[in-house]
Amino acid sequence: MSHGPHRQRSDPGLGRRAAFAVAACLCAGVTGCGSSEPATAARATVPTNITVMRSLVSGLGRQVLDSAGAALMDTVVLDVDSSTISWIARTELAALLGSAGKQVIAGRSASDPAARWNVRGLTLSVEYRNIRDEGMFSGSVVDRVVTAVFSSELTDTRRVVYAGTLTGSAIDTVAEDGIALLESESLAFTKGTVPDARSFDRFIEPFVIIGATAAAIFLFFQVRS
Repeated sequence: MSHGPHRQRSDPGLGRRAAFAVAACLCAGVTGCGSSEPATAARATVPTNITVMRSLVSGLGRQVLDSAGAALMDTVVLDVDSSTISWIARTELAALLGSAGKQVIAGRSASDPAARWNVRGLTLSVEYRNIRDEGMFSGSVVDRVVTAVFSSELTDTRRVVYAGTLTGSAIDTVAEDGIALLESESLAFTKGTVPDARSFDRFIEPFVIIGATAAAIFLFFQVRS
């Protein structure tokens, strides 16, 4: 006997099961993203703070020599002040002059005619900014800012070839848990203050977002069913 066209009954539990499935997939997907490796900049081997500082000093010195150009004599008296970090300027600038084919005399005087490069007030510093997580369960990273400043006066036997103060900075991203490896324990100027990570807030916030999104999806499927 015919009972007429068969009408399929909707299963009230189907929407709920679908909602739970989608929410679970969402949580798994977000968790997977959170546990991903940190960005390449944070994972890659980065130079130590003092290495960056020495590179900055060398770069600033090159700017001075480029300003002097052909006027620079073959012999240069390199006179660096006696601050505790002056050895960095003395070492890097002497190497720079040597690579340019100049004879370098350290000190304040020379018997032969020579150019003179007076270097004063070298300042080196490191600062950490903008601490953040690149994923929910990954380690924190920070922006590292290394700065070098010094004044130069470069003269030949007759005139001042260059005079001025130069500043150079290098900015990159480093892993927070690797900062101790970038600093030198015995050199205070290679150290900086790491900003507050607010670890509790950063841990809770992703779970609040996941929970709210999962609840919204669940309610959406409930209404549809």
